Amino acid sequence: SLDALELTYHHPEPRVRKEVLKTLVKIRDPRSTAILLKALEEEDESLVNQAIISLSVIKDPASAEAIGRIAQKWEPFADKQNSKKLAIKALGVMKAAGGIPYLTSVLFKKAWFGKKANEEVRVLSANALAMIGTEEAYKAIEEACAGSTGELYDACKRILGGREKKA
Repeated sequence: SLDALELTYHHPEPRVRKEVLKTLVKIRDPRSTAILLKALEEEDESLVNQAIISLSVIKDPASAEAIGRIAQKWEPFADKQNSKKLAIKALGVMKAAGGIPYLTSVLFKKAWFGKKANEEVRVLSANALAMIGTEEAYKAIEEACAGSTGELYDACKRILGGREKKA
């Protein structure tokens, strides 16, 4: 059945290809992951987004680097950040320790233009790091908290406060 899905993925209609990406989640196989990773390189953002979602469901640690590169990619316009936001969330959902360097990079990225959009992805990164929950992830959140203001500061304080309650 994987051969049939792989063949169907080459269909010219993006909606058909997107359904294939959704279906691959149900077939836990290295070939499924390989097809999804290749889909991250598509031009069509809806296909990239579906591949990110599907990979986050599979939770294969090998996909953390490819998803991390999308999370880290600089997009100056807020309307172009859907894939970036999904990638950040996916790394958290996957609890991907391999995503920590990428999320930390986003967390500390400052912007002169598009500050509101940048603040939003920084907050998402802090939340994703908290979902991963390792000492390294919390250390990054603590450092970000010390040097931030506004929404990011509030999010980091909330995360760190919640961590203390769990302990």
